[in-house]
Amino acid sequence: MEQDLAALERIISQMPDSFECLEEMQEAQAYMEQAREIFLIEREKVSVELERLSKMKKFVQTERKKSINTHF
Repeated sequence: MEQDLAALERIISQMPDSFECLEEMQEAQAYMEQAREIFLIEREKVSVELERLSKMKKFVQTERKKSINTHF
């Protein structure tokens, strides 16, 4: 996945401002579709990780409250 991202970054940075033929446009479109797919996959991974961290934070806060309440 990291190699795909690096390759896409390199290709996109080298992409011309205008295209000379339909083939170049179609190739650019294919690269952009690949980049979009990678972005969506990575976004989902980040979303899952944020949800996991949120649950962990709530758990820690709950346990902290329980610990404080048992000391009084």
